Amino acid sequence: MSLFAEQKAQNNQADLVTHTLKNDLRNIRLDFNQRLTFYNYGLKGLHGLISTIGLESFDYQTMMNYAENRDFQEEFPGVRGIGFIQRVEQNQLTEFISAQRQMRPDSQFDLKQLNAHNDSLFIIRYIEPEDNNKSAVGLDIGSESMRRNAAIAAASNNELQITAPITLVQADKKEKQGFLILLPLYDTITIPTEPEERLEHTIGWIYAPILIDEVLNSNTDFPRDVDIQISDVTATGGQVFYQQQSESSALSSFAYSERVSVFGRVWELTLSAQPSYVNRVKTTKNFHTFFQYLIISVLIALIFLSAHLALLRRKLMKDYAQELLIANEKTLKIANEQLEDVVAQRTAEIHKANALQNAILTNANYSVIATDTKGLITLFNPAAERLLGYRAKDLIGKESPALFHVEEQIHERARALSQELQCEFENSMEVFFAKSDRGLEDKSNWTYVNKSGQNIPVMLNLTALRNESNDITGYLGIAYDLTEQIEKESALAEAKEAAEKANLAKSEFLANMSHEIRTPLNGIFGTLQLLRDATTKAKQSKLIELAEKSTKTLNRLVNDILDFSKFEAGKLDLNICPVDLPMLINEIELESNPSAQQKKLALNVNIDLKNAVWMTDELRLKQILLNVLSNAIKFTHEGEVNLTISEQDRNGISFIVEDTGIGMNEVSLKRLFQRFEQADKSITRRYGGTGLGMSITHSLVHLMNGTISVASKENTGTRISISLPLVAIEAPKTITPEPHKLPVEIDERTILIAEDNDINQVILNSMLEDRYKTIHTVENGQLALEFATTRQVDVILMDIQMPIMDGIEACKRIKSLQPNLPIIATTANVFEEDIALYKAAGFDACIAKPFEQQQLFEVIHNTLNK
Repeated sequence: MSLFAEQKAQNNQADLVTHTLKNDLRNIRLDFNQRLTFYNYGLKGLHGLISTIGLESFDYQTMMNYAENRDFQEEFPGVRGIGFIQRVEQNQLTEFISAQRQMRPDSQFDLKQLNAHNDSLFIIRYIEPEDNNKSAVGLDIGSESMRRNAAIAAASNNELQITAPITLVQADKKEKQGFLILLPLYDTITIPTEPEERLEHTIGWIYAPILIDEVLNSNTDFPRDVDIQISDVTATGGQVFYQQQSESSALSSFAYSERVSVFGRVWELTLSAQPSYVNRVKTTKNFHTFFQYLIISVLIALIFLSAHLALLRRKLMKDYAQELLIANEKTLKIANEQLEDVVAQRTAEIHKANALQNAILTNANYSVIATDTKGLITLFNPAAERLLGYRAKDLIGKESPALFHVEEQIHERARALSQELQCEFENSMEVFFAKSDRGLEDKSNWTYVNKSGQNIPVMLNLTALRNESNDITGYLGIAYDLTEQIEKESALAEAKEAAEKANLAKSEFLANMSHEIRTPLNGIFGTLQLLRDATTKAKQSKLIELAEKSTKTLNRLVNDILDFSKFEAGKLDLNICPVDLPMLINEIELESNPSAQQKKLALNVNIDLKNAVWMTDELRLKQILLNVLSNAIKFTHEGEVNLTISEQDRNGISFIVEDTGIGMNEVSLKRLFQRFEQADKSITRRYGGTGLGMSITHSLVHLMNGTISVASKENTGTRISISLPLVAIEAPKTITPEPHKLPVEIDERTILIAEDNDINQVILNSMLEDRYKTIHTVENGQLALEFATTRQVDVILMDIQMPIMDGIEACKRIKSLQPNLPIIATTANVFEEDIALYKAAGFDACIAKPFEQQQLFEVIHNTLNK
C-alpha cells in the first residue's frame, strides 16, 4: 500500500514538473521573439537614417556620428553591433573598394570572401562598434550560401529575416554561436509588390550579429536551474547550435521540446530540468507519502507485536539461560575466527609493503642511504652502491656517511649552519641532522667521494624518520647525481656565449655596412654639389669621374649584399659555359692594374695552361679572383702581388695569389671566412670593407666543388690557394663578329617612358633626347595602358613598381591588346626569378638599374630591330 501510494504521488509530481517546464519554455520563446522584434527597432533606426539622407550621402563619418550617439549593447542586450551591408555588382567592385579606402582614416578596406562567385556581392560596409567586429568589415556574406539565401529572402519578402546558425569570432578570439538579423533597404520609397522587383531595387541590408547565449542571459526571468538546447530544423536533419547542459540535467528524465517559427527559420527548443528545478517545483519530497503510510503500518505492527511479546515472554524467560550459554560459546568461537583472519590479513599486508619497499629501493635511480640516530648506516640501496662503489654489507652498521663526504665541505657547512641556527656543533655528524631535528627542510648541494677517489656533485635531501609518537628513529638521505645536469648547463652557457658573439658580429657588420654605404653616397652627393659650381670642363670631367667611381663602389656593395642574401636563401646557381681562361685572366689583370699602380705595386700574372677553354661559370670565377686580388692589393703597401694559374693532374686548375702585405695571425685566420667578420676589427676602421668578400669567395669556391686554403704570417704576407675541378674542352672555331655600331642620326620612332620617380624620369629623358625625336612620359601603369591604346608608340620603357597599376599588370594588359608592341622592363629587381616573371608577363627585354647610357641605347636598338 505504501509503494502504490508513493507511485501515484510521484506520477502527480512528474506531471507538475512537465507542465511547469512547458510554461517556462513558452515564456522563454515569447521573450525571445519579443527581443528579436525589439532588435528590429534598432535596425530601423539606422534604416531610417540611410533612407533619409540617401546612400550617396551615407559615408564613414556619418556612421561614426550615428554610432557615438547610440550604445547598441546597452539598448539591445545580445546585439554585438549594428551595421550596413551594401549590394555591389562585380563591375562596381574596384570603384567601391577604392571609395571605401578613401573614406576611412586608416585607408584600410579589403574584400574578404568565404567562397569565390560571379554574382552580386553583399559586402559588410560598416559595423559598429568596429573594434569588436574588425574581422567582419569587407566580408562578402553573399559568398556563403546560407547567409546569401537569408539576405535574398529578406529582400524578396520585404521582411525581417535571420540567417541559419553561424559561428561568430569575437575580439577575444573566442568562437560563439549566433546568427545575423537582416532588414532590407530599397532605393525607392514605394516598395514593389512583386518579389523579383523588390530584389532588383534592393541596395543593401541593415544587419546585426546576435549571440544566442547573450540573448538568453539578458532575460532576468530565465530560470537558472534548467538547461536549454536550440536546434535549427529548417532543413532536413537539423543542426544543434546552442546547448547548455550540466551533467546532472543530462541524467534527468524531465525535458520538454517545442518547435517554433523564428523570422524565416524553424527552431526546436528543448528544456531539461536540473535536480534543483525538480525539487523547487515539486510540492512534496520523494518517498514522503511512502513513509507516511509506512509509519502507520509500523505503528499497527508494533501494537500486534507488543501483544504477541507479552504472551511469549514467559516461554522466552525459561529458555533464556540455556540460549545465553550457547550464544556466549558461539560468540567466542566467531571472535577467535575473526581474530585469526585479521592477523593473517595484516601479515600479508606487511609482506606486501616490505616487497614494495624493497622493489622501490632496489630499482630507484636515486641514491638512498638511511642511518640510525647515532649516524651509523642502516640502509644502502643498489643505486648508492653504483654511485659510490661501496657494497652495502661493508657499510651497514659499520660506517657513517662521513666516509664519502669531503671533510672541508663538512666544516664549511658547520660554520654556515652555526650562523643560520645560532648554535654550535660538538661533532661532524650533527651537521647532517641539524635541520631535520628541527623539522626544517634540508636540501643542498654536496660533493660525494666514491671508492675510487672521484668527486661526484649531488643534490642531497635529508629527512628525519619518526615513529607514531613523533620520536626520531633515524635519518634518510636521498642523493641525485648532478654531473649530467652540470655538463648540460655548461654546454648551454657556451652556446649562449657563442650566440651573443654572433649577435655582436652582426651588429658590428651593420655599423660597418652603414659606413661603407655612406662613404660612396657622400662621394656621389659631394661631387654633384661641386659639379653644380664647376667652371671648367677639366674640373667637371674630374668630378664626373669621381662620381662614377663612387657609384661603382656602391654598386659592388649592393652586389655583395645580394650575393650574401642568395647564399642565405640557397638560391645562388651556377651558369656553366665554355670560357677562354687566358682572355678572362687578361680582363682581371686590366681591372686590377690601376689599383696596383696607384700603390706602386708590381702585379705579376703567370699562366701555365695547356688548354685555353674550360667549362665554368665565368662571372663567378671572375668574382672569386677579383675578390682575392683586390684584398691582396688593399693590404699590401710595398712589394708585389703575384697571381699564378696552372693545371693540376686530373684535378682541374690551381689559382695561387701571393702578396707581401701585412699578413694575419692565427686568431685572424680562423675568423677570415666567417660572415660579418674581418680578420681584425682594426682592419675595418683602417681599410674599410663589409666583411663579406672572403665569406662570399669561400661560399662560391665550395659551390663550384673546389677548395680554398690560406697561409699567412704577420708583417710578411699571405698566400691563398684555390683549387677548382674545371674540365677543359676543345676551343670552338668561331668567327669574332665585328662590334655593332648604333646609328647616330635622330631616330623618328616614338618612345613611351612609364616611371613614377621624378629623378628617373629626368635621367631617362636626358639620356634619350639626343637620339630619339619623340619621347612621352607617364607616372603609372594605368596611364601607360591608356596612352598605348589611344596613341602611336614604338617602344615602352616600363618601370615595375608603380602606384595605381604596376608594370607587370600594365604589360599584360597592353600585350593582350597589342602583342607586337615592344616593352622593356627598367627595374632594380633583377634576380633570376624576377627576370623569369617579367618574361612570363610578356616583356621583350630587361635592363637593370642603374644602367649606362650606351647600354640603354643597345637594349632599345636590339629590341626594336628583332
